[in-house]
Amino acid sequence: ETEMSLRQKDIELKVLQSQINPHFLYNSLETIRGMALENEQENIAIMSSSLGKLLRYNLRNTSPTVSLQEEMKFSEMYLQIQKFRFDNRFECEFNIPNWAKKLTVVKFTLQPLLENCFLHGFRSNPNMIKIDISVHKDTGTSFIIEIRDTGDGISEEELRNILFNLKHREITDGGTSIGIINVHQRIVKSFGSEYEIQLTNNLIGGGTV
Repeated sequence: ETEMSLRQKDIELKVLQSQINPHFLYNSLETIRGMALENEQENIAIMSSSLGKLLRYNLRNTSPTVSLQEEMKFSEMYLQIQKFRFDNRFECEFNIPNWAKKLTVVKFTLQPLLENCFLHGFRSNPNMIKIDISVHKDTGTSFIIEIRDTGDGISEEELRNILFNLKHREITDGGTSIGIINVHQRIVKSFGSEYEIQLTNNLIGGGTV
């Protein structure tokens, strides 16, 4: 009982710390945004504002799920930040039908997967990369969110490792591909083991799906 009590207090402390740090960071970003506007640095102001809104999205909504429309909105903010970073070297297109926008998804599902496009897509590719996000009906009430890029793709060995880790690794183990594993496990825990992330190389045109 004593050990459980100490563990509980440790968890509570870590939760408090995780709340304090993002709030401090959010307030700092707001300050940077204000300073940038005063000095007519619009790009810095937009980037700080987008980062701040992403943080607030993560902090204010404790629900594990959100509408796809809300998830799209904050994914667009993430992409706006990447536009500055990669100097407009990519195009992104959302092909989301109206019936799909109110569907329920796990919060912060799209952003880690979009980040994967940049992680693998720009390794040695000097060309413009296209990212396409679409939704398709599956069987019954299920649906598929597909993220497709035209980047470098993933080596077969790395792909096998990621697919293995999705099934067998815990998020607490650390290492690479944590974002994808995190999303996969949250989908399974929220909706059941019949739902998952599938990852493959795009055989036509290169890139990853």
